[in-house]
Amino acid sequence: MGIIALLILPLSACGVGAHAAEVDGHAIYAVDVQTSKATDDDGDWTVHGTTKAPDNAKIIVTNADEDDDFFGDLGGEAANNPASWATVHDGKFSVNIDPISVAYKSKYRAGDQCKVQLFAITDYHEPWTNSTIAKKIATKAVDKFDSTTLTLTSSQAEYFNGLDSDNDDDEDQDSSTATTADSSDSDEPNAESESTSDDVAETTSSSSKISTEYTSALSKAEIYATEMDMSKASLYDQLTSASGEQFSAAAADYAISHLKGVSWNANALAKAKSYQNDMAMAPAAIRDQLTSSAGEQFTQAQADYALSHLS
Repeated sequence: MGIIALLILPLSACGVGAHAAEVDGHAIYAVDVQTSKATDDDGDWTVHGTTKAPDNAKIIVTNADEDDDFFGDLGGEAANNPASWATVHDGKFSVNIDPISVAYKSKYRAGDQCKVQLFAITDYHEPWTNSTIAKKIATKAVDKFDSTTLTLTSSQAEYFNGLDSDNDDDEDQDSSTATTADSSDSDEPNAESESTSDDVAETTSSSSKISTEYTSALSKAEIYATEMDMSKASLYDQLTSASGEQFSAAAADYAISHLKGVSWNANALAKAKSYQNDMAMAPAAIRDQLTSSAGEQFTQAQADYALSHLS
């Protein structure tokens, strides 16, 4: 399937026409969505728009429903530089939006709608790997600015449902293999049936290969997150690094998005205790190690939590 255009439905909100607001020491700005499309390669929505925010302001994307479990979770990245913040340049921005991050469903259907809140923010220094934004900020944006509704296409629904179909694919592949074996044992094999069976097996194998990468990445992510207490950023690097697991960026995104029961604060605390007990490090040195890009790559907030809970 090719690229499919999406419906963009502006929803009424308080403060229509307002361009900026102040919250928690930040200036947040409304954005005007110009175009949107769904892509087949990784299932994202790609959104282009304009804003009155200054250059280098970060583009925030989260679920716009304050009652939704995903409210405050972040789901955007730079369209031209994955795994980094989308930012404003000359009043314009381009952002990829991951449906899994802003509206995870166990089953996706074409036509499913997701109300997202997009806005720009200044003086926001959290790393892109921080998966949430303060709900106080997100709530202010929802109250002040319009939200946008994005509609899931059939190709997106097929793509995301396929990520979790590994078990079904394996069963289909086993069945196809058995059929082929039976045909080979026959005294008078049907050439057309053999060809069809081979085609099915090849197609199933290809589908299984795609989904297996994602599930394998998730299995590895669970080990690194729960047994090695990695931060989100270091986990992403480990999964995608040429000297690490060598998964694709899309597989790593899927894995991290599907981790269950992982607390990055708890991981930071576990690492801090290890540095304190095993290496007798001072609190300042522990903080540096926890937050360093060459170290554990936890966020400042996660390091604060860890240090405040050290005994």
